[in-house]
Amino acid sequence: MARKFNSECGSALLGALVIATVSFIVLGYVLGSVGTGGDTVQSHKIKDANYYEAERSLNASVSWLRANSSSLLAAFMRSTFYSNFDRVTPSTGTNDSGASAVLSRLRVQGTTGTPLLVSDTILGTPSFPVFNSNGSTFNAQTLFKSAMTGLSLSRITLVDVIPVTASSDFGDTDQQNPAPATDFYPIWRVDSLSDVTSGAHVYAMVVGSLTASDRGFYGQDGVTMGENCDSYNASTGRYGGANRHAACPVSSNGKVEIKTSRHVYGSVKTNGSISASGAYQGKVCGDFVSGCPVPGTTCSGASCGVSLLESAPTWESFCPSERGALVVKTNTTLSIQADDPQFKCWKSVTINKKVKLTLVTSNVPYFFKVLSLKSGASIVISPPTALDSVTLYLNTSPTLTDTNIGNSGNAPSQFVLNYWSAKTLKLTVADSFSANIYSPRGKVQLTGAGDFFGAIQAKALLVTGKGLLHYDESNPVGQSSDLKFKVSNFNQLLQ
Repeated sequence: MARKFNSECGSALLGALVIATVSFIVLGYVLGSVGTGGDTVQSHKIKDANYYEAERSLNASVSWLRANSSSLLAAFMRSTFYSNFDRVTPSTGTNDSGASAVLSRLRVQGTTGTPLLVSDTILGTPSFPVFNSNGSTFNAQTLFKSAMTGLSLSRITLVDVIPVTASSDFGDTDQQNPAPATDFYPIWRVDSLSDVTSGAHVYAMVVGSLTASDRGFYGQDGVTMGENCDSYNASTGRYGGANRHAACPVSSNGKVEIKTSRHVYGSVKTNGSISASGAYQGKVCGDFVSGCPVPGTTCSGASCGVSLLESAPTWESFCPSERGALVVKTNTTLSIQADDPQFKCWKSVTINKKVKLTLVTSNVPYFFKVLSLKSGASIVISPPTALDSVTLYLNTSPTLTDTNIGNSGNAPSQFVLNYWSAKTLKLTVADSFSANIYSPRGKVQLTGAGDFFGAIQAKALLVTGKGLLHYDESNPVGQSSDLKFKVSNFNQLLQ
């Protein structure tokens, strides 16, 4: 019995030792797993923090683009784009290298640098045009860097632009191509990184779309419509028949008055009020049915959000020097050899009796500080092709008529008249007048029995004649009025 007892005790002791050994092994595994799991959790926390910080920075960059959209627009207008940028085959610029480099089809004009904004030069050397926007200098790099203070590393690359109307973009004007007849919308790539070599890297493609101006017939301080207004599309043919539409836009920051028994076939939008009493009880109609059973679109009050005219640069900023006086004694064609004040700016232009002055240059504006038209004298607008336009700046207040200045046979967009005086510009139309008129300082008064084709933006607009107004839908004064940015996709790069 004693031997049996000893054997059983030994077996029990051996079993206890085996159980204890296994328990220690399991405990060690569990403790090791807990340690490894803790490291994994900590690693995920770091990655998440890096990701959220990079995402916050990317959102701030996109917000910066949106907040500065109206200023950035100035770089992508038909009159400015090719003076700011050059087109190239897709490649990285000399200012952009390293892991964060991005291919671009653009260079800052006259350089080998990609259009690039950075919060820190570790991401590349910034390069972006400095230009005038809304009457003041806009330095995108300085403003972007300041806005991104305290956030993760960020950069914005302009990778490409798309013309609104592809057929109206004729190529870089540096290569002697005609000036474009279209604006451009930009495509950006926005990158944000928690660190250059490790951590989170997120990026998004941001596409800008252009918002068209609603200033067909616009008077900032007020509009008085004494005659009917409708619309047509000059790019599809002459006005009339099927090319007559109820899409005339009238807008203001002040009061809009429509003479009783007259109609705006389209819309009226004002931050002020629309008169509905006394001599001004005209209607806004959505079609041409007699009695105006279908009302057009109207909006009045501060919530309508009609934009104000851009701050007008001084005449001297255009013409710091001048060519002096020009007296036209015989029929003359006047062309401009270079975009320089010594070639495009005249202190005064006098056209003698029954003499014609023909303006033909389309890629550089004419600047006439003082214009004097003698009896029977006239200015003829004659752009080289149907896709070109002539731009004339005036700083005097003559009484213009359709007999002393003419754009006959051309679309309104082919003659841009920029009137820079604070005095009233009076335009009398006996037959027809075709133009886009911009008068940021002075009132425009339209009189006469003839029809006006095109669009007018002015400090105030007064239509007192008996002629009709026909808004050209194909090329409104002001063209694009703002940029809207949309994030087209979002991506994360693993580092």
